[in-house]
Amino acid sequence: MASFAYLHCTPSGTPFYVGKGALRRVKYLGGRNAKHQEIVDRYGKDNILVGSLECSTSAIALELEIGIIKCLKRSGVELCNLTSGGGGTQNPDAETRQRLSAAAKKRGVSKACRAASAAAKQGKPLSDEQKKKQSASMKGIVFSDAHKANISVSAKKRGMPNAVIVAAQKANTGRSQSDDEKNKHRNALLLHWDKKGRKEKAVKTTLGNCWDSRPTRSILVDGVLFRTMKAAAQEIGASSTAIIYALKHTCIVKGRTVAEVQNGS
Repeated sequence: MASFAYLHCTPSGTPFYVGKGALRRVKYLGGRNAKHQEIVDRYGKDNILVGSLECSTSAIALELEIGIIKCLKRSGVELCNLTSGGGGTQNPDAETRQRLSAAAKKRGVSKACRAASAAAKQGKPLSDEQKKKQSASMKGIVFSDAHKANISVSAKKRGMPNAVIVAAQKANTGRSQSDDEKNKHRNALLLHWDKKGRKEKAVKTTLGNCWDSRPTRSILVDGVLFRTMKAAAQEIGASSTAIIYALKHTCIVKGRTVAEVQNGS
């Protein structure tokens, strides 16, 4: 079968596509990229000019295609070809890669593609090499305040998946916290209370003892004063966490009224 190098041109004679193929491929104006199709639709198939040169072998036709594309691009002619010729769309040039990248970013990733990607990765732990690569790529990266805010908004909107909640519950069932973890938790609670406007002394050092036994806070249970959170909790038969929640919301624990007073006030 004879091979041809060919040109598709606008009615004014300006080339917009260079190709290689059999005679049927030369005359057929479909099956190319979107840009080629847009030009054909703009002028109409009957108005597109087609020029071809028959070659003795397919290899010569490929070389001619590459040469014509290179010559036209060097002359400033804008072509629809996605590559420099000779290999279809398998190995696009740098200019085409940039154009495809920009189009992909503008188009975005479909929900179906995201779902397929997530399903493919689910249940597959990262190898040590992958973990090292991720760690190395993240080192030295400092997120801006705007970036952090966007991450926070996205996380709150997305919420916590049920699978993650169940996994966390299973991981923590029957596990006791270390003293360091307990101290971190207590400090976090105190800091949260300070930010909410509570009359709490600022915590500047790591707590050595249970925070609910600190003499900075007393609890009233039905009007009876208890000097520590722990003592109040024992009186009610509830946990200190339940009292903390009640002070913040209902002020009722197991039908008992609780209130906070500052020692020395």
